[in-house]
Amino acid sequence: MNIEEGTSLILTTCQNYEVPLDYLDRQLLIGALNGLTVEKIYLEYDLKSACTIGYLKTNRSPKFWKKLNNLFQSIGLISSVDRLGRSNIWSYTLSLQKRIQDNTLSFTYERIWDRPIPEEKSDRFKVINDSSLTRNQSKSSVPTSRELPELLEFYGREAELQQLQEWIVQEKSRIAALIGIGGVGKKSLAYKLIEEIQGNNPENAFTNIVWRSLRHAPPIQELLSDVITDICDDANVPVIKNVDRGISQLLSLLRSQRCLLVLDDWEVVLDRNRTGVYQREHSDYGELLRSVATNEHNSCCIIISREMPIEIVKKEKLANSVYRVLPLKGLDVNAASQILISRGIDPQTPKLFDLVQHYQCHPFALQIVANIVQEQFNGNIASLLRSSTVVLDDALQDLLDEQFERLQPTEIQVIYWLAIASRPVTQEQIHSWLSDQPPRSVTISTLESLRRRSLLQIVDIELANLLPAGEEPYPAIGYTLEPVVMKYVLGRFIEQICQNILSLLSTKQIERSGLLCSHSILQAESPEEIQLIQKRLLISRIRAVLGSRWFSQEVLLANCRELLQMYENSTLITLCYAVHNLQLIMDMEIS
Repeated sequence: MNIEEGTSLILTTCQNYEVPLDYLDRQLLIGALNGLTVEKIYLEYDLKSACTIGYLKTNRSPKFWKKLNNLFQSIGLISSVDRLGRSNIWSYTLSLQKRIQDNTLSFTYERIWDRPIPEEKSDRFKVINDSSLTRNQSKSSVPTSRELPELLEFYGREAELQQLQEWIVQEKSRIAALIGIGGVGKKSLAYKLIEEIQGNNPENAFTNIVWRSLRHAPPIQELLSDVITDICDDANVPVIKNVDRGISQLLSLLRSQRCLLVLDDWEVVLDRNRTGVYQREHSDYGELLRSVATNEHNSCCIIISREMPIEIVKKEKLANSVYRVLPLKGLDVNAASQILISRGIDPQTPKLFDLVQHYQCHPFALQIVANIVQEQFNGNIASLLRSSTVVLDDALQDLLDEQFERLQPTEIQVIYWLAIASRPVTQEQIHSWLSDQPPRSVTISTLESLRRRSLLQIVDIELANLLPAGEEPYPAIGYTLEPVVMKYVLGRFIEQICQNILSLLSTKQIERSGLLCSHSILQAESPEEIQLIQKRLLISRIRAVLGSRWFSQEVLLANCRELLQMYENSTLITLCYAVHNLQLIMDMEIS
């Protein structure tokens, strides 16, 4: 038996016994049969886009082996004291093959490989009827779900919890969406909500709670099979093949008992190119959401996402909408302070509240900075704040990387301008900065797309500085970024513009000037205090990066002069910030 045959044998056995193996499970199986460790599986099968090495090693791998171990025990291949693993999987796979050939299992070799039994002739693959769907109504009122995350700490969010309970418990809303940037606490809020409803509202408690993550974008048939199996608590539920039939079966369950379905990481099935629209292969997820929202039942589905799906975008402003949307921002100041205090920072520490506001009460960012304050600044918050920077670690960087990589070119162009501006600005200002001067409708739709992706802060601003003399100022909508996002975007901007300069020196292709040409690193119309920020956060850091690459300021100046000469001699680019930016980099005084 070779690797392919062994893999096929185990996969088919799992399918026959309705033990679902998703993409990561299959990679772990193939790797184990090849004798690879989890680390080598992660690297050799290039799973970086699917998960982190830590998640694969500490979460998915143990779950995979437990799932396979339970199956092999249930069919009598191994005893209850044995443990399946990489070192012995081949021996048990050979035993499985022998058992099938000897016809000593509860199915035949032909059934797996040669002659699948049609649905209407097989008891195991019969269509679920209403009686089979309702047989589990007597389950505990405080159920558990195998993907329910553990809540280690929770602070604040009283208003959000009250709003969600009003929608779900009192109004019996069918869809509630928690939308927010990564790390803002969406999962924690959903978990706390479940605790509150199940513990404090026994008359409104859910009979069943199913929590599933879409992080690995399972086909909807797989998700439906998994959810229906969990609600029915029956391993003999058939694999869903017809999506409409699967949705209909799920709706029957939602009518027959009070269920809470939590679907996390919803943005994964959305298209990167069109905000809120589904990827073609996952378009049926939209139908699932619409069906749950528009059909009568007494259950609820909570969507957790960084981006709004199109169904919610269309209905979010309706007063009687079946879709309820809770955009999640940072914590209140007191709750955010508790994150620092719980990590050993004295509540009387000077500048405690300043640090919290510096990070806009972002929970995950505060967890990170609390450790940095303790370990690198000896608990001295004022010392950290004097550096005037927002600290990002690898975990938070990864979260923001995932979100940034979904942006379209126009969105990236706008978000870079917002980071450079370092203050709330109007739609008109943003439009005037765009290098290719697109129609105003493009600017409007781009800002709306960024709002749906949870990347914008929208605030009221006074237009006093932008109006003709003598005209009364009036409030307008301003757009900006949260400090954590702004810090991240500025870092990417500096890295990219330095790369543009290095590339220009080697290729001499000024038509590929990139950000050096499309964005100004100092805006003349900005207030003086903002220009000082732009000099400190942008120009001085660009010089520092280039200076470290070229080892001296003299080489930096010489290279900038060479690039200036290239632009002065070229007729290819007319509207371009490159000359202005290079002059700023050369003229910037280094303190």
